[in-house]
Amino acid sequence: MIRAVIDTNVFVSGIFWSGPPSQVLEAWSKNAFKMIVSSDILAEYERVLTSLAKKANYNSYERLFELVKLRAEVVTPIPFARPICRDKDDDKFLSAAFGGGASVIVTGDDDLLVLDGYQNLRTIKPKLFLNSLSKRQL
Repeated sequence: MIRAVIDTNVFVSGIFWSGPPSQVLEAWSKNAFKMIVSSDILAEYERVLTSLAKKANYNSYERLFELVKLRAEVVTPIPFARPICRDKDDDKFLSAAFGGGASVIVTGDDDLLVLDGYQNLRTIKPKLFLNSLSKRQL
C-alpha cells in the first residue's frame, strides 16, 4: 500500500474546499493509501484548522481530525543534521516521510515540490497524486 505524507496546505484545503485536496482525503478515507503523520504534523494540522475554523465559524473539521488521529500512522520522524528545505519548518514532512517509510509527500508548497526525487522521495501536487493512485504508479 502506498504510504504518503499529506502537507498541511493539502489537508486543510481538503477539509474546507472541494477539488483535488478533498479528493485526496476522500481517497484516504476509502483506504487507497496509508497516511503517515508525526506529532509535529498533527499539531500543525490542529493549529491551522482551529485558526481557520474560528474565522469561518466552522466546526465540522473536528470529526475528520479525530479520524486522522485514530487511523493515520503516527511515526517517529528521522531528524536531520541540517535543514533540507528552503523553509526549515517544512522539514517535518520530510522527516516524517523518512521515519515512516513513505514514498510520497502530497503538497502544493513550492519549497517541498522542488525537492521531488530527493533520496527517491516524490513530492507531488494532489492532482498528480490522484492520477498516480488510479494507476498505482507510486
